[in-house]
Amino acid sequence: MLAPTLFGIQFAILALICMILPIDIATKNAILMIDSALQAQREDGTEPREAIFHAVVTTFRSMMMTTTAASLGALTLYATPIVYLYLDRPRLRVSRAAHG
Repeated sequence: MLAPTLFGIQFAILALICMILPIDIATKNAILMIDSALQAQREDGTEPREAIFHAVVTTFRSMMMTTTAASLGALTLYATPIVYLYLDRPRLRVSRAAHG
């Protein structure tokens, strides 16, 4: 949180999102792994070391998918205004032509 202040950059909502997003993703992945490991221990009687290894292997794909989706979703903070301005150009041309 001190980095923007140290480098003289204004702390914005984007900076806050960029700080919270990795923490959220890591927390979600940890919960997913532990839940899967506990389930394997309860249902199959698997030893903890084997259960967590199996959990990591089996949940890796879903963790990567959600991590990628969240990371790319954060890019919409930049992409949405650009697309909006690009799509609004024809309206501006018509408005300028009408007003002369």
